[in-house]
Amino acid sequence: MTTGPRFTLHQVFIRGDGRYYLPLPKLNRVQRDTIAARLTRIGFRVGGGERLKAYSSAGFIHVDGSGLATSNIDLFDPLVPLIPELLRVKREEVALDELASMYFAAKRSGGTLHIRLSVRAESLGLWRKLRGGGESLLTPDEAAVLKLLLRDARGRVEAVTDYPTEGSRVRQIGGRLYYHSAIDPEEFASNLRTIEGPRRRNAYMPSSATLSLGRPRPPTRSELMRLLSSLDEWCYFTPL
Repeated sequence: MTTGPRFTLHQVFIRGDGRYYLPLPKLNRVQRDTIAARLTRIGFRVGGGERLKAYSSAGFIHVDGSGLATSNIDLFDPLVPLIPELLRVKREEVALDELASMYFAAKRSGGTLHIRLSVRAESLGLWRKLRGGGESLLTPDEAAVLKLLLRDARGRVEAVTDYPTEGSRVRQIGGRLYYHSAIDPEEFASNLRTIEGPRRRNAYMPSSATLSLGRPRPPTRSELMRLLSSLDEWCYFTPL
């Protein structure tokens, strides 16, 4: 029975770099092998391990194990027919700490918890391209982990919003207006935009994918175990 987030197909084309981006589940070894076999069957030369690199006369497809396909050709024909098979694959068991590290690293300093999130697409140069295109590729599993980290956080969160807040600073990205804002953690969590579509008001992580939270402790192991066991179709690892 499905209890966690269902997989949602959402491909984005970034005109500025001429590439397509398609978030996939966090892929285990069997799924990566399945994708490699499919791409080989349809005429691609495939290499790589954790990051598959496939080439043909039509173009290239790169598939990162973290769950992001990047290509200069539309990914619907080569990859989308494979999705039902990928979603039937048995989950791979890994240590709880290893699975948590696929999503974030946390360090406490005094009363502040410093977090670096490991996201498929929402960081660095691609972050800017997505904001300029009015898109988001934050996936439901990444959002769920982020919301757990935000739970019970105190103070304000440094974020980017598409609406002004008290003391916010305007930032223009690709002709679109955004704001550097310091907002309540609960407001940030409730307005967090994912691939599931825009809200009336939208909040985004900084491009560094880092946050500093006023929080007395990181999530407990039991909280992490409960969450990381419930990511369903977006993560094909299960914690031990």
